Amino acid sequence: MAKFLPDVKVSQVHGRLHKIKWNDQTLFILPMYHPAAALRATKIKESFIKDFAKIKKVIDFVEAAKEGEEFKEIVKEALL
Repeated sequence: MAKFLPDVKVSQVHGRLHKIKWNDQTLFILPMYHPAAALRATKIKESFIKDFAKIKKVIDFVEAAKEGEEFKEIVKEALL
């Protein structure tokens, strides 16, 4: 995560979709806790499960974004 989102902590950005430019490409990053961390702490496990549940919506969003739909409109729906 530090390669794409430097100077942030996973505890601050997990579960929030980020749009970045890297090597002339647009990438979408959904930071999540490592699964091993979820096994050690109940609170992190709950966050991990909620973040994991967003993956399908994020994939749908990225596919829609490729088709030219507006980022702000779709991201609001994708991460409800």
